[in-house]
Amino acid sequence: MPIISKVTRELEEKKENISNAHYRFLMAFAENLHNDYQQGDYYMAKEYLSGIEAVLRMNEVDLYYSTVLKGVLEMQMGVFGEAERILRESVKSVPNDSNAYTALGHLYFKQERYREALSEFEKALRVCEP
Repeated sequence: MPIISKVTRELEEKKENISNAHYRFLMAFAENLHNDYQQGDYYMAKEYLSGIEAVLRMNEVDLYYSTVLKGVLEMQMGVFGEAERILRESVKSVPNDSNAYTALGHLYFKQERYREALSEFEKALRVCEP
């Protein structure tokens, strides 16, 4: 499942902790985020994600996948140092989820850091094994 879909699903799972007005706003922003990401407008997608995170803070709700997505967006925009920092933070907070490892693998591959990329992809596979 694409990371943006996971953000949306996580929002749906936490709906009871978010006011109705805020939830409608969040879902509209999530749709715009998805559309902009698909069109390659990563800067605008990041703005929508920032808006989502601001509303979530008002409701005292955290989303794990929004952090991973932020790292992916930084990578897509070529801000590799920040992407790596964010994705490493994601791995530390939830070490049994393959998404951050996979994103780190892609980041290292883009930077031609192939051994590190392979290592991250292998970690992603290990956490996916039953």
